[in-house]
Amino acid sequence: NWRKRLSCSWIMFLTSSALAIILFVGFVLIVALAITHMLMRGMKEKEKAYANFSEHVDEFLLFVNQDGFLQDASPKFIKDPLYEQICQKKSFKEVLETEEYARLKDYMKGAESYPDIPFIFSYKGESDVRWYEMRAFLKKSFSNSYWELLIKNVTLDVDSRNQRDLLQDNVDMLLQNTGDFLWSFDVDTRQITLLTPITDEDGRVIPRSVGAQDIHSLLLDEEYAMFERRINARIMEFRTTN
Repeated sequence: NWRKRLSCSWIMFLTSSALAIILFVGFVLIVALAITHMLMRGMKEKEKAYANFSEHVDEFLLFVNQDGFLQDASPKFIKDPLYEQICQKKSFKEVLETEEYARLKDYMKGAESYPDIPFIFSYKGESDVRWYEMRAFLKKSFSNSYWELLIKNVTLDVDSRNQRDLLQDNVDMLLQNTGDFLWSFDVDTRQITLLTPITDEDGRVIPRSVGAQDIHSLLLDEEYAMFERRINARIMEFRTTN
């Protein structure tokens, strides 16, 4: 009898211990699930905040596997033609033109060796051409490696740069065809800088290497004194009449 009672007691002890362990593990799992749910809910709420600024968000993250297919993207709420096409077709190959996609593949081959060098590429949408800057980082793991791509819309920067270059080209063309040599004069430092482009025999513009010059060193003392009087008179006239 005492052996039976001992055996029953031992079984009840094991059963109680197993039940306690099960309850403890269940409690831990419930707490973990609750925390995970709250974190996921918080992340979704933060993602939804992008919807309020979807037209003004100009950069996003893409997670692409080694085969070039999209795995994930962030933020979810953003209005950008390239982003929308990538999320829809899951691959740059289906979105970019052949030439741009070939350039992208060449960039990705050396992206790991030169992570600080960005890649500038264009995307031809339905109505216009947009420009983007990409930075790539290879995320390595034992099971799977993938690319993290930070992409920024730089269309406004490219357009502004092109407009400045065009304006400078027009100014150079105007100065080149005036028939005179034009100079810029800094009143405070009394330095002059050549504005008229100098060309070679083939009509190509020679890069300016002379830089600013001290006009006093280029003139005789009496000529410099006359020059000073004329400049000072013009300055006084300007300040008086604006």
